[in-house]
Amino acid sequence: MNHTLSIMIHCHRDSEIKYQQILAATVNEKITIMDAASKAGVSPKNIHRMIKKLQSAGCVKKTFGGKYRYLSITKTGIDVLEKYGGSI
Repeated sequence: MNHTLSIMIHCHRDSEIKYQQILAATVNEKITIMDAASKAGVSPKNIHRMIKKLQSAGCVKKTFGGKYRYLSITKTGIDVLEKYGGSI
């Protein structure tokens, strides 16, 4: 059975590329949630919902530093990005 990222994180197939862009933005760096929204072309309203799905799938983790919230990719997220989103 061929699993796709959209099935794994329970998102619509059309928005799968946005999830891949969020994951790709967090490779090798910790970024703010608003930076992730900007890099993926997602509205601030939608980024939080998308991050919750990525967190539930174990692809990203959210940390707090002062007044900012940061995202970083997990090992699972790297594996998912390599499998469904091409090379890193």
